[in-house]
Amino acid sequence: MWGATGGVDGEVAANIRLGLSAFYSSADIDENGAGANSISTVDSYGAVAYMSYRPGTWYVNGSLGYGFNNYESSRSSLGGVNVADYDGSQFVARAEAGRMFTSGAFDITPNVGLRYNLVDVDAYTETGPLPTSVNGRTIESLRAVGGVNFRYTAELDGGSKLIPELGVKVLSELADPDEAITGSVVGGGAFTTQQTARDDVSYGVLGGLTFEGVNGVTLRVTYDGEFQSDYEEQSLSAAIRIAF
Repeated sequence: MWGATGGVDGEVAANIRLGLSAFYSSADIDENGAGANSISTVDSYGAVAYMSYRPGTWYVNGSLGYGFNNYESSRSSLGGVNVADYDGSQFVARAEAGRMFTSGAFDITPNVGLRYNLVDVDAYTETGPLPTSVNGRTIESLRAVGGVNFRYTAELDGGSKLIPELGVKVLSELADPDEAITGSVVGGGAFTTQQTARDDVSYGVLGGLTFEGVNGVTLRVTYDGEFQSDYEEQSLSAAIRIAF
């Protein structure tokens, strides 16, 4: 999976920043395990509006986003390949609050938040030797998040800063996103496929390194991982920020 994001933000009032960003991502998904016979590509694009209120040592962050997804899938069947091309959409909302405690060059920030995802996937019918028609579905997730971040700020010669950071978090699912996939074989009977349920609780880790230059340019590299008993999600990202 890879993606790109670009945006702009600014201070609109004392301690309040607002911003808007656009994103694009592309992911290739290969089915694994016994009987695996399908691959999919998901292309996504959309926009996110975000805000931050930081009057002192504590803060509140929030964001709202909407995106469009395009799915292309292929599945082996009867010596041939069934293919499908269909669309979907996604709404996301996040809120987080935290407080920073500082001691010299070290700081620690406990934080709590909520993450909401609503994904709609359109109905589609495959083409191929044994095609299926799959009903549209909606997947809803609401997760509570609690964690703590640790950071050290090193002052460099010339006034620049180098900031390593480490964070841990716990995420708890409050909704029921494990919806079954339903449909029918073209010219045949109906079917129901229950997705493998994910754990209600998962654990995450964050690592990062930030360089803040005196010329208003900031470079940041981050790692973000989430882990469950039979599922894991890991990402590596790099960002550049230019202050005018």
